[in-house]
Amino acid sequence: GGGGGKSKSGKLAAEKLRREQEEAIEEGRGVSTYTVKREKAGGNEIWGGVGLGFQKISLQPHYIIHTVAPWGPAGRAGIKRGLALISVNHQDISSLLPHAVEELLRGPVGSEVILKVWDPLVFYVYKNVTCFRSPVGTVGFQFEKSVQDGLYYVTNVVPNAPASYVLRIGDKLLAVEGMPVTDLDAPSISDMIKGEPGRPVSLTIIPSQGMASFSSPPTADVRATSKPDVFLSAPSYGEMYPSKMK
Repeated sequence: GGGGGKSKSGKLAAEKLRREQEEAIEEGRGVSTYTVKREKAGGNEIWGGVGLGFQKISLQPHYIIHTVAPWGPAGRAGIKRGLALISVNHQDISSLLPHAVEELLRGPVGSEVILKVWDPLVFYVYKNVTCFRSPVGTVGFQFEKSVQDGLYYVTNVVPNAPASYVLRIGDKLLAVEGMPVTDLDAPSISDMIKGEPGRPVSLTIIPSQGMASFSSPPTADVRATSKPDVFLSAPSYGEMYPSKMK
């Protein structure tokens, strides 16, 4: 098959990005430290937390904050969704299981906890755009991962769809609703974009500088498949390249 080169170069791009991320953290680029006081959670008067939810996503070695209680200690301090949680009280948490991280975050009400976070978007000059979902809950664009830089590119925008007002072919998609997407697979990103019809969805993009990472017509070597977040009448990747599909 012709897919070997694609996966190898995609892996190299991911490894390069990972090295750059670790260097940035070591150098303190995009790193912030917050000291917050634990507050009671639920009915417990003695034991408290900081109001954060976190998860490991795919290849990303760090926990990503996916929920911030706006009224909680972390939210009031300015910690945002999509940041990576690097350490708790100076203890690196990347190799810990989730329940162990929870144990570190929780403690006596009123006690202080030091949170070190890192912004995965520190490398990029980006902008946030908002789309309002269509009556079927989508916004009308397709995206594919480039093996050259490991980022998702907008490859198709449906005319007159909500996305057509804010996206162009060649835009790089960095985050959805504040959550970084580079380490996610395409179906997961599609699920994040879809939602309640008429409701807004925030997309973080690097506006297009042209389509340098993709050749035209598309070839299997520089494109990875993605599930479109809306059905398009154009032939799917597999129909165009039957010999390349496993």
